[in-house]
Amino acid sequence: MDWESTGAELFVRIDPGEPLVASLGRVAMQVPFRLAAITSGVGMIERVRLGFFDAGFDDYLTTDIRGVHDVSAITGSIVPRDGYPAVHVHAIFNDDRYATRSGHVIEAYCHVTMEIFLHLGSLDVQRVKTAGVPATRIVRAGGDSGPR
Repeated sequence: MDWESTGAELFVRIDPGEPLVASLGRVAMQVPFRLAAITSGVGMIERVRLGFFDAGFDDYLTTDIRGVHDVSAITGSIVPRDGYPAVHVHAIFNDDRYATRSGHVIEAYCHVTMEIFLHLGSLDVQRVKTAGVPATRIVRAGGDSGPR
């Protein structure tokens, strides 16, 4: 993995065998930023675990997909949760017959290379888990999620 930052933009190259989500988390610990929007990403993966959020269960139902896939798009965010970067990634990818799959990426492993671009922001927000509400959500840093 390698990365380069201008202060407002961040490029991350992930190398064969490296994990996508964990690599973005490691970069977020090294590069000082408040939050990031994953604006673009392409490359190839050789295995991926996707999740589909089940609100009644308040967790992800997961499935593992094996084989080499071409990644067409990656989007998401990196926002602090409990003082650590919470990496939230969705992707669209296809196999060698052009069958497309997509979803929430629990983790994916690089096959040849992955190229990820992020826009770094300065909004004072955080990801929180609210009792009695499924999933987590992004709120202003003080926890106040009401309108301004």
